[in-house]
Amino acid sequence: MPVDVNLLSDAIKNLVNENDLSATEQEALLTISYRISDVESGAYLLRQGNKTDMCFIILMGLTFSNRINGDGSRQIIAINMRDDIVNVQSGLIEFADHNIQALSQAKIAYLSHTDIFKVVEEHPAIGRALWRNTAIELSIMQEWAVNIGRKSAKERICHFICELCLRQKKVELMSKWKIAWPMTQDQIADALGLTAVHVNRILKVLRKEGLINIDKRVLTIIDWDLLRNAGDFRSAYLHYNEYLGAEKS
Repeated sequence: MPVDVNLLSDAIKNLVNENDLSATEQEALLTISYRISDVESGAYLLRQGNKTDMCFIILMGLTFSNRINGDGSRQIIAINMRDDIVNVQSGLIEFADHNIQALSQAKIAYLSHTDIFKVVEEHPAIGRALWRNTAIELSIMQEWAVNIGRKSAKERICHFICELCLRQKKVELMSKWKIAWPMTQDQIADALGLTAVHVNRILKVLRKEGLINIDKRVLTIIDWDLLRNAGDFRSAYLHYNEYLGAEKS
């Protein structure tokens, strides 16, 4: 079926505005077929090792990408949220090299790589826009690698919170310094190369220092400047045109 403008318009609008796509190119995006699925927290959108022929637009909720090691341990490598276009790059390889799972209840639009690439062939500017989208995903992954490799546990967690804050703000999910916080301490640990015990200890420190509060899967940022400084957070890697508060780099 054709894309429902009411469902996908925000994601397409972001792609159009951030890449200066023409009305014709926007219309081409709206002709791509799709299917919609409501998924429960923990459900797999994609499994590591399986053949992959779909990409996803997150319409509601959050998802996470992860890799499973031979010993069964897990490394979370990305968090995605509303309006994110996920897994376009896997259309160029035969098998998925990672899992994608729902982090919360979510509504997902599934689009085939075949349909996406057909539109890209007819409209190269759309291809460049999707290429830029993938480049930003890589930029975020590189920042995560630096955090895990070179920052303390406290810096990693503060930086992670700051990133989720700006990303949720961008898609209008943040309200009065409150953001969705559906991750368990085990999941945070798997994203940041820590143990759940260490995550629990640091979150208690951040509460005690008056930087954040967490209640019923909602995180409230009490002091943005202190949190940003504690995480050595500079948002240039997100490639946003607007930043929150005093964040300018």
